Amino acid sequence: LPFIPWPIQREAIRAIVKAVNEGSDLLMDKSRDMGATWLVLGTFFAIWLLYGDSHFLCASRKEEYVDKRGDHKCLFSKLMYLYKHLPDWLQPPVEKTHMHLRNCLNESVIDGESTNKDLGAGDRRLAVMLDEFARVDPADAASISETLSDTTDCIIYNSTHTHSGHPYAKLRFSGK
Repeated sequence: LPFIPWPIQREAIRAIVKAVNEGSDLLMDKSRDMGATWLVLGTFFAIWLLYGDSHFLCASRKEEYVDKRGDHKCLFSKLMYLYKHLPDWLQPPVEKTHMHLRNCLNESVIDGESTNKDLGAGDRRLAVMLDEFARVDPADAASISETLSDTTDCIIYNSTHTHSGHPYAKLRFSGK
């Protein structure tokens, strides 16, 4: 079945595309059953599929939430679902290894990493998604935000709110 987004999801997709294209950060305050992670991954995937040399990084708090074979909850399982459900004529040849998906036709890449204090250090990416960022250790979260500012112009903070002292909550309620 085709994915037909709800109006609020179309608005979110437009915001993700705008953040990636303009190189700006975006905070997505997740709510149940709205598909925020799917929307970010789907947008990254569409750019990965259609535009050459696009490099993305997707992170979650544990490695097994990023890429664990057979676990439908992990980020790369969702990416591979999108790939496998493309029409055959639209599927590019890919290189898929642990936490790595390369489009062999256009050299676009989506990589994964667990959220750690050195996430993305020394790297360059078109955009980075931090999934469930409010669940990352607060000290690591502060370090990650600082480190990623040198890695990308577009950080997508995608999470449900936990407590007010966390860097995600400070960013969420900062009004920026």
